[in-house]
Amino acid sequence: SSGDAVVGVDLNGNIEAWNKGAETLFGYSADDIIGKPKSILVPQDLRAEFDAQRPKILAGEIVRAESVRLSRDGRRIDIEFVDAPITDSFGATRGYSTIIRDISERAAARDHRQLLMRELAHRTKNQLAIIQSIAQQTRRNTSSLDGFIKAFNRRIQGLSACHYILAKQ
Repeated sequence: SSGDAVVGVDLNGNIEAWNKGAETLFGYSADDIIGKPKSILVPQDLRAEFDAQRPKILAGEIVRAESVRLSRDGRRIDIEFVDAPITDSFGATRGYSTIIRDISERAAARDHRQLLMRELAHRTKNQLAIIQSIAQQTRRNTSSLDGFIKAFNRRIQGLSACHYILAKQ
């Protein structure tokens, strides 16, 4: 009944358990996917990363990470997962379980923040270049430090007023 996808995998990497959360997230019914390799959910460009995790899990390690998986219709889904070994009463690993959560909204928000930060850095760099240019032009047209400071401050205030007008619109 978990809202997260819960997937059981055997020692060969084949899916042997598939809950309703997995059906909802990936679009496969249990009948469609049980017995198929878990790698069916992994984009080709992430197969090496995926293949490197299985030996760690089978050796007893719990693996937590964010990645991307594929839905039945080929849509890429940003996910976070926890893979943990399943052991018998003697401690022998019999397979592993994976709990998968859709983090598409969180990943989109993170990508948007990164885009905004790059844009902010770009605009800041442009503004500093403009201020540098204003300082150079002001220096050429003034003969005293007091005159420079007054003229420079007026130009910076003018730039600020332009930004205010642009931001209002």
